Amino acid sequence: MTTETAVPAPSTIGGSPAVIRSVGKCFLLLLVSFGIWGFAFKKDTNDTRESAAITVCKDLLAEQARLAIYDPKVPADAIFRDLGIPATLADGKPNPAVTICADAYSATEGAHAAAVLTEWDEFKTIDFARVFSRMMKPASIFDGRNILDLAKLRALGFKASGIGKG
Repeated sequence: MTTETAVPAPSTIGGSPAVIRSVGKCFLLLLVSFGIWGFAFKKDTNDTRESAAITVCKDLLAEQARLAIYDPKVPADAIFRDLGIPATLADGKPNPAVTICADAYSATEGAHAAAVLTEWDEFKTIDFARVFSRMMKPASIFDGRNILDLAKLRALGFKASGIGKG
């Protein structure tokens, strides 16, 4: 797993399907658990129409990844609807493939990787040392919106990459 190669892409994650799939390829999809930060197509809305997060999450689910998703405005039922999966299984138990989280920290608890898919302002001020300490190691983070300081994240120990960045 390398984070030194820039993901060839436009400046944001809203690009082509190949760009969107690069989130998973960046981590070689050998990881089991992803913390997903943001599901709306842009900050300050609950609108998910044409959100790149839908495609990214569907691709990760197709590779058997487990997702913990946090978005401050998008309701859980909309996330499950957009992903095309049930929130509960036939036996009434929650779908283990996707967990909807109450905050960004719980979305990354025990995760192998985190991915910023919506540019919510709160993601810029996260206590990344706290996040890193609670993630599986090596902890990886992918910035699909170019809002994070990758050098600072690497200094904390993250394997960090972003769209168009190393």
